Amino acid sequence: MPGGWRWDQAASSSGRFQSSSAVCYLGRYQEALAEFERTIELDPRYAAAHVSRAWELALLGRADEAERAERRAEELIEVSENLRVEVAYAIAVARGQVGEADSLRQRIPAMARHPDTDPDHRRGLLSSAIMVLARGSEPAAALDLLGEFEQVVGKAPDHDWLIASPDFARFRGDPRFAALLESSRADFLERMKPLVEARAQGKLPPWLEAPLDASLRDSR
Repeated sequence: MPGGWRWDQAASSSGRFQSSSAVCYLGRYQEALAEFERTIELDPRYAAAHVSRAWELALLGRADEAERAERRAEELIEVSENLRVEVAYAIAVARGQVGEADSLRQRIPAMARHPDTDPDHRRGLLSSAIMVLARGSEPAAALDLLGEFEQVVGKAPDHDWLIASPDFARFRGDPRFAALLESSRADFLERMKPLVEARAQGKLPPWLEAPLDASLRDSR
């Protein structure tokens, strides 16, 4: 096949990309970066991994490397305006370019609300901005965006993200965050119902047992 593409490699790189994204949402950014880099080793033309690597590098303060990674993604695909703004915002924050960062951040909620924006991109835009803000010096702005999340995205923020990410530890005790946790918990338990029912029927794959138990325990 063109470029030496193999379906087994595609499945492997795709799976690793998804697990990398999950690690990122848990606030383990250095680990997520390493996983995105392994994804690229498996499939050097996996453009989404290059974009995500650029964002992770920016979040870790490595702006020059982030710009190079973003340029590599641009060589592979036409990166959407939403993703460009997402990465550019993180890079501007990493560089301490306050005016540029503020200008880009103000665009993000409107981009997320645009009717043509894919639902997954809405979630990604807001989540990325929230993580950058929460890690930085504007936690109040992060909490404000979290408050808009359900209205813009159409569902509450992921419960495991809210309880596991160390970036949100500073919000413990805030009534607005407590309300978000309760809303996200209800949504999470609803999504877990099919897995709980599958286990009751003896149909749950063994490898899902421990993650399911851990997730249900953390949601209490």
